[in-house]
Amino acid sequence: MDADGGNVLRLTNNPAQDTDPAWSSDGKIAFMRGSCTQFACIGDIHVVNADGQQPARLTQTGQDAHPDWSADGMSIAFARLAQCSYSYYTCDRDIRVMASSGADVRALIRDSLDESEPAWSSTGSRLVLSLWTCTFYYYCSNPVGIRIIRPDGSDPIDIHAGAAINPVWRR
Repeated sequence: MDADGGNVLRLTNNPAQDTDPAWSSDGKIAFMRGSCTQFACIGDIHVVNADGQQPARLTQTGQDAHPDWSADGMSIAFARLAQCSYSYYTCDRDIRVMASSGADVRALIRDSLDESEPAWSSTGSRLVLSLWTCTFYYYCSNPVGIRIIRPDGSDPIDIHAGAAINPVWRR
């Protein structure tokens, strides 16, 4: 829609839930299509033009959420459910980056914290993401801070400042 709320255009029409929209610099929208519970949303990353044309599914794991485009539009960062320990009732999400075509998916972080909601800096030189401690499968109710990393996952800086949900960069 326009900034004033006019000219509303429905871009998707699917029985699944479409959430987490993120604009690219060239006017495409990445989003998560899947299912949401009271605890979390997971599914696959899709992309569509701003006019609703040329929809494409980029991932096919059913475990992805929170896409964000790099400033140059060449890459998309997102969170992927990596593993669940059913004996301890916990799950862990890791940050991944892929080409805007959906190719070349690579893991940036694999550790015991749950990382989610990546956001690219305007220069593309860093990503910021939220850190969580999660219990009871997908239930992540304890944000513990943020982490700043390079696009290859190196040079992590953890800022444990309590609740930090959906961190973004100043533009």
